[in-house]
Amino acid sequence: MDSNKYLSSLEYFLNKMQSSDDTFTAEVQDAIKDLCEILRIGAVKTMFQSNHYGPHVDPSTIYYFYKHELFSEENSIEFRYATLTDNTAVYVIFPLKGQSEWTEEEKHRIKSICDMLFIFNGRTRMIELSRRLAFYDPEFKVYNLKFFHRFLASLIKDGSIYEYYTLNFNLKQLNMINSRIGRNNCTKVMIRYIELINSKLTEKEALCRLGGDNFAAVIKAEHFPDISELLLGTTVDTSDICEESVRMSASAGLYKISEQPRTALTSGEIMDRTHIAMQKAKLSAKAQIVEFDQELFEMQKRASAINSAFDDALAKEEFLVVYQPKVSLMNYTISGAEALCRWIHDNQVVSPGLFIPILEQSNDICKLDFYMLRKVCSDLRRWIDNDIPPVRISVNLSRMHLKNPMLVSQICSIVDEFSIPHDLIELELTETINPVEFKELQKAINGLRKNGFATSVDDFGTGYSSLNLIKEIPWNVLKLDKSLLPACGSENVWQDRILFKYIVAMAKEMGLECVAEGVETMEQLQLLSENNCEMAQGFFFDKPMNVKDFEDKLRDRVYTI
Repeated sequence: MDSNKYLSSLEYFLNKMQSSDDTFTAEVQDAIKDLCEILRIGAVKTMFQSNHYGPHVDPSTIYYFYKHELFSEENSIEFRYATLTDNTAVYVIFPLKGQSEWTEEEKHRIKSICDMLFIFNGRTRMIELSRRLAFYDPEFKVYNLKFFHRFLASLIKDGSIYEYYTLNFNLKQLNMINSRIGRNNCTKVMIRYIELINSKLTEKEALCRLGGDNFAAVIKAEHFPDISELLLGTTVDTSDICEESVRMSASAGLYKISEQPRTALTSGEIMDRTHIAMQKAKLSAKAQIVEFDQELFEMQKRASAINSAFDDALAKEEFLVVYQPKVSLMNYTISGAEALCRWIHDNQVVSPGLFIPILEQSNDICKLDFYMLRKVCSDLRRWIDNDIPPVRISVNLSRMHLKNPMLVSQICSIVDEFSIPHDLIELELTETINPVEFKELQKAINGLRKNGFATSVDDFGTGYSSLNLIKEIPWNVLKLDKSLLPACGSENVWQDRILFKYIVAMAKEMGLECVAEGVETMEQLQLLSENNCEMAQGFFFDKPMNVKDFEDKLRDRVYTI
């Protein structure tokens, strides 16, 4: 055996192995070929043996680093190595047919090569494991957000991004599916649904889980019809999961990158645009898939401008409190008021309908709510100190606060800073059908009530109102959305009247105060009086007014009807 040739081939082999993250490649096969010819090796086979349930070789782990057509299965040499997972890596070396037995020196060199293969294979598996831990979601066996941004960045870098669409989708009706088949089975069905979508993708596409039931995908334009068909709804095979059939669908945002101007995009901008479209799809009563377009692009620019300006606007106190009276229908006097927010920016009024939904997508809305509470407490303190009899003021709280375990103590701290009696503050929250939020809402309301605050459920009657909302949570006030007020000329006016009558009666039987919002006509006012609704709020009495005008109203509280 030519030692110089052997050492030269060994050096070439080591260089190839060190420069490759994966030992199971054609390049490594080529690198080991010369060594096998020098050492008269017919084949090099590796396999991994599981030891957990007795010796068992997984066929999928069998791999040949080298295989000559004239190898012999007789007189093979086997080397075994324990792995970190308590399994065994087995390397089998087969001789060439018609060759004499290996010398001891050859056997020693063959053993050295197997040692090196095991070390490099271990490195390959560790790299694969670290990538999987870093870039994969282990439950759904798809990529995670970190990989998704990386994948998008690679497409942007090589200029192929304009051949793709991106999708952001949220699975629908999971609460209902949970209640039908149980949480564990629901998760299994979700996983199978995602597997169906993933099966439509190629290696040049990616599907990732953003968290919970939110997912994103970057796909070739030509594959969109197949994916959209699944997103719009398909029946998942549940024969081995539960007895019921389950239909899964999603609300999705679509961004056709190819149809946008070829400006420099970032992965973050792409994800933002797709997410904005998905949020619109979730709010839509009809469309399940919404495409990002120029209108949404302008919306994104406005959102970006609002988010950028918010902290500075808060510091400059550009947000003002206006008060809309709540009027007792017993004597038509002011019995309370709702504090509403107005933003004056660059001498222009920014509509709450524009900035509130944007701030609610982040914790900025919580900063604004606490700012408003502080302003209300400051006004109450001034009224008390100036002998202006105060009324209970309701302040809106976003559901984003429900994630804050210190919510009640922070509210107490702000109110106590101004020495305001707690019964002069009412906290308004909107209804929710999310089971997790429901429990958090229940906990928050209990905490507020224990500390002497009044609580109200705002906009009751919108969305999917549940009787559990008022049965399980100890509210003080039920604020009836204006959509519950029977509309003059409506086809279902009598049904509307009956529904309104019994909602008010039920609330009063449960000890809740009733406030009707959006009262604008005498006819509506008479309907409230007929059904013993205690309070009204709306333009019939007053629009939201600035602090000075409201103070004047507090001095002369009576409305002439």
